[in-house]
Amino acid sequence: MTATRRRDWFRILRDLAAAGVSYATVARKCNRHVTAVKGWADGADPKETDARIVLALYARHCPLKYIEHQREFEITAVAAEIVDAGENLMLPFAGGAS
Repeated sequence: MTATRRRDWFRILRDLAAAGVSYATVARKCNRHVTAVKGWADGADPKETDARIVLALYARHCPLKYIEHQREFEITAVAAEIVDAGENLMLPFAGGAS
């Protein structure tokens, strides 16, 4: 049995905060309380739907770090192309600025 690597949610949330995306904003986008986001930063794993939203925020606000993160986890999906294009129509918040 092989151990799987866990995403570093603390690093992701720290990078988002440095880019101006607060824990409160992340919580609002995920429809969660800010204490849930703090829990993720403290080592808990978000539910898959929340993780996807956080990663979408990461791609939008920290594109270079997002691409680096995807490479680190050997994720070679089309995400890098989406970030390069500057648009991801599948995001639940694609309309306005955060």
